[in-house]
Amino acid sequence: MFYGARTDHDLYDIDTMLRLQQSHPWLAVRPIVDQHGHLHLPDAVREYGPWNEYDAYLSGPPGMIRSGVDALRDIGIPSERIRHDAVEELVVTGY
Repeated sequence: MFYGARTDHDLYDIDTMLRLQQSHPWLAVRPIVDQHGHLHLPDAVREYGPWNEYDAYLSGPPGMIRSGVDALRDIGIPSERIRHDAVEELVVTGY
């Protein structure tokens, strides 16, 4: 699981995620912090690939989801294996 944020403080409930990683050997949690605007989450995900045999799940604001879907397609994840929050619903609720 890649968990992206702008600062360490924005990594909501990271302690819980890390505890889950300890108790589930199949889970790898990778926090990605971009304090200076240089590292983007899709770039970090790309480094750990290949991903063509995996499903991807995105959650977050509409812009991040749109750019994330594009980036995941670019690195070889088929569109039918990418799941995400409904962008239209997020826009309506103001997220």
